[in-house]
Amino acid sequence: MSAEAPRDRKMEIFDICAVNLIPCDNSSKIASTVGKLLHKSPSSDPYVIFAIGGERVQTKEIKNTLNPKWEEHLTLKVPHNAKDMIVSVFDRDRFTSDDQMGVYQFKIPQANQSGTVDAPLTTIRGQKHATGNIKFTYNLVGVPDDGSMA
Repeated sequence: MSAEAPRDRKMEIFDICAVNLIPCDNSSKIASTVGKLLHKSPSSDPYVIFAIGGERVQTKEIKNTLNPKWEEHLTLKVPHNAKDMIVSVFDRDRFTSDDQMGVYQFKIPQANQSGTVDAPLTTIRGQKHATGNIKFTYNLVGVPDDGSMA
C-alpha cells in the first residue's frame, strides 16, 4: 500500500483588523504646491500583506486610521511544506516607498483547522519600533483533488 502524497491546502483569511498602529503620516506633511495639510492629525494609510513562500495576498489600503478594519475575504494557497505565514502591515505613501509598520510570524498548523489570531506586531531589522496588534480569523482547509481553490 503506497502512502498518499502530501497535498497543498488553502487558507481563508477574514475579519482582518489592526489596533493601535504607529502613526506614519503626521501633520507636518504638506502638499508641495497648495500648502494644505494632507492629514489633520497623526495617522497612517495601512494595508496588510499575507505571504507564504512565493504566494501572497494583500488587503486594500484604508486611509487616515490607526485602527483599520478590512471588510475583505482573502484566500491564500498553502504549499504542503509551508511552516510559516508572514503578516506584514504597511503604511501607503504617495511619493516615497511604503513604510513597514510591523510584522507577525504565524505558525501554520499541521492539521486543517479554524482559529482567530490577536498578536502584537514586532519590528523588523532597521526599524525603530512597532506598535499595535494584528487580528484575523483563518480557516485552513485541504484543496480538492482537482487542485481548485474554490
